Amino acid sequence: MPNDQSENRLPQTLTHYYRSVSGPFRTLSDLSSDLAAGVINHLSQQEPLPRRLVTSHYLPRRRQIEQTMRNQFAGKRGRPIRDIPHYMVLGTWSHWKKDDGFHSVTIPLSAFAPEIISFTYPDSWVSFAGEMLSGEPLPRFPYHGQVYCLGELESLVQEHGLPGERWRTEEERRMETYIEAQIWDDAAISKFMDDLTR
Repeated sequence: MPNDQSENRLPQTLTHYYRSVSGPFRTLSDLSSDLAAGVINHLSQQEPLPRRLVTSHYLPRRRQIEQTMRNQFAGKRGRPIRDIPHYMVLGTWSHWKKDDGFHSVTIPLSAFAPEIISFTYPDSWVSFAGEMLSGEPLPRFPYHGQVYCLGELESLVQEHGLPGERWRTEEERRMETYIEAQIWDDAAISKFMDDLTR
């Protein structure tokens, strides 16, 4: 069980990664199925799409997961305002950080009120879907299938450690890449969006 205090120090920032073609803090889940299909078609004419966007069951399953997360978070006295969250990474993720195709926005964790931010360990698809897009099952861990509040985050990290680079060398953790943050309020990111569009 991880217990090294220095290795498990909680990052104090969140990072949102995005491609210039789509822009920051935009999610297909906000759109109807028809509109989402149109956007995906448009994006496919500009650059190769990630596999999830060309997999027919991804968006319907994603929407189910988002509803489950929202219900769980509300059950923990969270106050989700949006139906669909904005997604960020706790700290950074080395894979996207080094990819020239991605842009990023970094925001202090302290900028978000606890009642509008939840977390999954690792990202929500792995945590809740439990399988690859191909249907291949993934190893399950005790922290999967649930959202965590900000107040639970430190003890979660102390017990299980940060994902770090274990995904590179431990086969059973190949999808355990980062802790995901879900932001359930547009107002919480609006001032940062204003800075990006100036």
